[in-house]
Amino acid sequence: MTTPVTLINGRHDRVVPLSNAEFLDARLPNSRLVAVDSGHFIWEEAPDQYAATIVEAIMSTD
Repeated sequence: MTTPVTLINGRHDRVVPLSNAEFLDARLPNSRLVAVDSGHFIWEEAPDQYAATIVEAIMSTD
């Protein structure tokens, strides 16, 4: 898969551990991993960083 992918994961996520996102990031050639200082509900725990990451990902696509 060569489509650009932004992976957003909480550093303290006990549902989907950061290691899962790191695994994907290491294998997807056009990925970018953003590890947020939060748990599983990033959009609630760090809404500003989550929104900024989404906007940046959308704006960076051609």
